[in-house]
Amino acid sequence: MARRALLAAALGGAGLLALPGRLRPAAGQGLRPAAGQGVGQGAGQEAGADPLDPTACLDDFQSYREAATDLLPEVEEAVRRATADRRDAAGVAPLVPDERLRWIARFYAAHITRAGLSHTDPQGRGPGQRIGLLHRRLVGPAGENLFQSSRLPPSGREAAGSVAVDSLMESPGHRRNILERRWTHAGMGAVADGDGFVVVQLFAQRAALLAGPMPAVLEAGRPLPPVARQFAEGMPDRVGFGPPTDGPVAVDTVPLADARTPAAPGIYRSLYAFLRERTASGAHYEIAPGPIVRVG
Repeated sequence: MARRALLAAALGGAGLLALPGRLRPAAGQGLRPAAGQGVGQGAGQEAGADPLDPTACLDDFQSYREAATDLLPEVEEAVRRATADRRDAAGVAPLVPDERLRWIARFYAAHITRAGLSHTDPQGRGPGQRIGLLHRRLVGPAGENLFQSSRLPPSGREAAGSVAVDSLMESPGHRRNILERRWTHAGMGAVADGDGFVVVQLFAQRAALLAGPMPAVLEAGRPLPPVARQFAEGMPDRVGFGPPTDGPVAVDTVPLADARTPAAPGIYRSLYAFLRERTASGAHYEIAPGPIVRVG
């Protein structure tokens, strides 16, 4: 389409399969971030701060939520309805709105108005990492669609949502995310961008939901706190900690009751394993990423 109006990008995530006690990605699966702009400092971050430290990211996120004036809720609702219509026409189950995902989508949409359209922000963080940093309860893979237009349609903000989804459906990657059967929840964010607007669609397969927010900081070498082992939805069988990447990883896991935080300080991604099959050769698990934490 003409550059005047439309830019878009899509990224989808996948679950991971695992062998007993050791989680391994299934071949060809895992998030692959789009080409980014490199690692740099963002607003609100001190020089030398780790961009994957959840404390700094959560501070920036909360500041945006308290001061946001660029929101386009009518566009968001139109995007949600248009997405639901496309899924219904394809015989795919509707997506449950997730308010936290909605705010994460808004937060990143506002970032795009300053830094440009990319799945990787200037700090080098991909969509799975942003969700791991900012959604402190979600356990599960996620996907992201991005859309940017230089102007709102003459017919108004509600039409803008349909324009965005219609355009996204013309691209195989975006269409795949919109119609993906694995996704169970979504958050649609839209913000003003001069005379135009930006839409971020976040999709997630909610494998589990922690009963409360995972603490941003955990003490090294200690039993995993109860809040990291109690669930409002879903029930994993094992847990481990791995590198905070958007890509596939292999990690040792232990039963939830025996879980301890890593002994070495650093930034980690919590990874929860769900038993899927027992065979004569062993047990097979599916891994789902959880919140990112700083162990200190």
